[in-house]
Amino acid sequence: MGALLWCRERQLAVPEQISIAGFHGLEMGRQMIPSLASVITPRFEIGRRAAQMLLNKIKNNDLNHNTIDLGYQIYHGNTL
Repeated sequence: MGALLWCRERQLAVPEQISIAGFHGLEMGRQMIPSLASVITPRFEIGRRAAQMLLNKIKNNDLNHNTIDLGYQIYHGNTL
């Protein structure tokens, strides 16, 4: 959102002259004009899984590296 405001202050047309995308799909970004394109990640689930993995590593002294894909969504907005 800061980048979008910065562009407005400098009279850069979004998305005609520059494209902007954010993360987390905040409602405020969706309400801006133009609405901010965003990558939406499952932040709560990422935190929950990370804490669970950390506790398992502490408990079991497990040094294995795990990769978990929790996916994402794209909100296209009007800034691309």
